[in-house]
Order: sequence, then structure tokens, then C-alpha cells
Amino acid sequence: MKPLLYCVIFISTLSLTQFIHKEAHADKLQWLAQCAPYRTQVEAILSEEKVSLDYYFLLVAESKCTINAESSEGAKGFWQMVKSTAKHYGCSDPHDLESATRAAAAYIKHLQESFKNFDDVIAAYNMGGHNLKKKGRSASAQKLVHAVKYLKKLDSKHPNGTTKDKPQ
Repeated sequence: MKPLLYCVIFISTLSLTQFIHKEAHADKLQWLAQCAPYRTQVEAILSEEKVSLDYYFLLVAESKCTINAESSEGAKGFWQMVKSTAKHYGCSDPHDLESATRAAAAYIKHLQESFKNFDDVIAAYNMGGHNLKKKGRSASAQKLVHAVKYLKKLDSKHPNGTTKDKPQ
């Protein structure tokens, strides 16, 4: 009787895991769709600033393009910058897409001087370069790295959150 019970628990856990994954997948498709109207402008600015267009997915993961997004840590706006970082990189209004994107690009370029790989730059953006060097990646920074990579992969199959598969 016990092996059957373990089998039922395993199957139930597997089904729950699959359900959670499908929900997360649907949420991230929605994030891509929400950000689609801003994508051209953001990518144009990143390109002008000579920052990889892959960082567009950082914007998607950070705020889901919710203009009034605010974190529990006080980060605000499209790129979820704390006031001191936004000010340091020339952003007077984190809710203004152009100003915030230019500041985020400057901050990303600064982080790239210290952190050579994409994952570490994303983690440093999330928790601050000093904290990353001192403490290593936090769980929330690691979660953000995974989200950005997943969004990038998802977008290659479903551009801008469309539910149609991209033609091969």
C-alpha cells in the first residue's frame, strides 16, 4: 500500500509542478505582450547607447512595463531604480520611459566594467554591484537572472508575447 501512496504523491507533485510552470509561462507571455508597445523605443535607446538589446528583457522582468511599479525596497518606474541610482545616472523621473532607459543603459554600462558576464550584470543591477561582490547573488537576484533568460527564450518563440509560434 505504501508504494502506491508514494506513487500518487509523486504524480500529484509532478502535476502541480507542471501546472505552476504553465502558469509562469502564461504570466511571462503576458509580460511580453504588456511591454510590446514600448519595445521599439526601448531598443532604439539601448542601441543608441551601445547596450545589448538583450537587456530589454531586464526591463520586462523588473517592472512588466508597469509605469507606476514600485518595489518594497523603494525602486520605482520602468527600470525599477532606487532614487539615488536614478539620480546618479541622470534620471529625474523613473516613470519617464526615455529618461529611465537612458539611465538604465548608463548603469548597465557601468556594471559591465566590473562584471563581464550577462548574468552577473543582471544580478548586480538587482542588488547593487558592491553587494554582489560582497555577498554573492541573492535569491531574488538569481530569480531575476532566470526570469530574464526565460523571457529572452520565450520571446524567440512568441515575439512580444504572441501566442502563435514564430515561423521556422
